[in-house]
Amino acid sequence: MKRVVCMPSPLLHYTSPNSPRIPDPALLLIVSQSSCTTSLHKREEHRKIMQSRQNKHRGGYSSIPGMNSEQTGLFGTGPATATPNITLHALFQMIRGAIGTITPDSGGGSGPYRASYSSLPSLPKHTVYQPDISTLPPLYTLPIILWGNGACRGYGGWFSKFLIEIASHGYFVIANGVPHLSGIFSSTKHTDIPDAIDWVHQNAGQEEWKHLDKSRLAVAGQSCGGLQAYSASLDERVTVTAIFNSGLIHAENTKYFDRLHAPVGFFCGGVADIAYGNVRLRFILFPSAVRSPMK
Repeated sequence: MKRVVCMPSPLLHYTSPNSPRIPDPALLLIVSQSSCTTSLHKREEHRKIMQSRQNKHRGGYSSIPGMNSEQTGLFGTGPATATPNITLHALFQMIRGAIGTITPDSGGGSGPYRASYSSLPSLPKHTVYQPDISTLPPLYTLPIILWGNGACRGYGGWFSKFLIEIASHGYFVIANGVPHLSGIFSSTKHTDIPDAIDWVHQNAGQEEWKHLDKSRLAVAGQSCGGLQAYSASLDERVTVTAIFNSGLIHAENTKYFDRLHAPVGFFCGGVADIAYGNVRLRFILFPSAVRSPMK
């Protein structure tokens, strides 16, 4: 059954004291800030603010700062009905500022399995995060998460602290982009997550990848990477989707809703979030029969 929930950032790890095996990707949706659902039901003035923004761009705004359909895929196409609250200049300033603060994560995460990330010859445009498999219990198999970076950047280590933390709790993560800082100056494509999906189904359960469980396959991403994950979620092999600070860009793309087949979780930071309007539009237009706000 289709099911969509909206919860606040940031996404935290999940461990189940009652489960004998590593949790499914769907159980990863645990959070710890003020309720995003509350943000979705703000008073009428918030609706008016968003309507004003939409009217401002309607008819002449045909693209999103720093994004295009080659990067985002189906859910990023068309003239913007709800635009992210950020300018192209601010976006590049954010990326520029982030470069000076990025440091490789060497802590291994706080989970029971020390994790790290590296390149993979058979996936040259991606970065792989995984726990030390020598420490996994016998016969354990890992759920898989495919990740798209903010701004669709090509640096697979940009979210290394976050993704290593997840991997340390027993997840195998494939991020778009190379594990070298130079990748931040390049862009990823909407085909990168689908390429990773194909790789998973060709390799999981075999030889050195026998510890991977392709039946538990999540796609996730932040901002522009969230649109990449959103577009990839139409693939029938995806079992859950997590969208961070991102949502519906063009209202007419609701035509793709019928192709959604698995749970979708949205994570936002309230009305101050640059993608609040996109999350709100997405949530409002999603069919009420499958819409399930978190309370």
